[in-house]
Amino acid sequence: MKRWFSSVVVSVCVMLVITGCHKSEVRTAKEIKTAAVAKQEQAIKSAAAVAPAPRPVPTPAPKREGPPPQIKFENATVDLGDIKPESKNVANYTFMNVGKGTLKIVDIVKTCGCTPFELTKREYAPGESGTIKVEYQATKAGGTVLKHLFVMSDDPNNPRQEITLKANVVLQVVVEPQTMQLSLEAPDANAPAITIYSKDNKPFTIKSVESSNSTITAQIDPNASAARFVIKPKVDLAKLKTNLNGYVKFNITHPDIDMVSVTYTAMAEFETQPSAIIIRNAMPLKTEERELWVKNNYNKPFEIESITSKSGYIKVLTQEALNNLYKVKLAITPPELGKTMFFSDVITIRIKDSNPLEVNCRGFYRR
Repeated sequence: MKRWFSSVVVSVCVMLVITGCHKSEVRTAKEIKTAAVAKQEQAIKSAAAVAPAPRPVPTPAPKREGPPPQIKFENATVDLGDIKPESKNVANYTFMNVGKGTLKIVDIVKTCGCTPFELTKREYAPGESGTIKVEYQATKAGGTVLKHLFVMSDDPNNPRQEITLKANVVLQVVVEPQTMQLSLEAPDANAPAITIYSKDNKPFTIKSVESSNSTITAQIDPNASAARFVIKPKVDLAKLKTNLNGYVKFNITHPDIDMVSVTYTAMAEFETQPSAIIIRNAMPLKTEERELWVKNNYNKPFEIESITSKSGYIKVLTQEALNNLYKVKLAITPPELGKTMFFSDVITIRIKDSNPLEVNCRGFYRR
């Protein structure tokens, strides 16, 4: 009896444990399912919060009801004629709405930032006129001026009307010559005398002289006043060799202009032909030959001391002196193909008693 009772008690306990475990397992599955659903809902909400709002569909412009407008300019081109340097000028463009509907000026488009405009209003009834006021401030440089603006309106037949401003900036002080052709081989580089004079005969003084890298100087008396000056420039030939192109600026005290300038250029002592070496459809490690000519522009004999390659892709095969020329044959070996489809090198030609020349070489691999 006692043994039977013990067996019953043990069986009941086992069943309770199994039942309890089963219930616990079912509850955990529900919790997992509930958590997963909640996580998914949260993800949807987060995505909705992060996602950009859909772009609004642009509303098409409403169709015009009734008769259309028509813009008509009295004169679409205004010529200001002769104007002074740095002067402020105004051009007025008068127009009328000759159509039967209200005219709307949408915009005025400038082709540069130097022509501000003024328009009092944007809408014009049939038969009503308006004026576009355009301002132009002249530069210091003389010569012809041509500016364009575009009037954008709702005229269906002429939505983009061009208007033009013309002028001629007249310098009251003239400098001659305006350009000097200099030489590296002549005393004072063959620089001509520079004449500066006022067309209105008003006297002025020359306060100072400036030039590119101080290559050109001149003796002046800043206290001397006259309507005409003749100046002999002095050229530093060593500086000219490294500044072949530049300017000379004269600061003056004329009431209408405070500066005039002269440009200059000089032919280089040496040049190469070609000036650069280009290789197309290059193949790695396949050598190609090229000819390079080195010339003295002043027809003087010279001596090449050395020719070197910066990257080592170029070697000199032959080098022949021909009076004021050198004929150089080069062997160019493109390197192994790397990350790019091209390669480059620079050869330096050292000439006795002169500045070195550099020739760029660039090659493009065959694709």
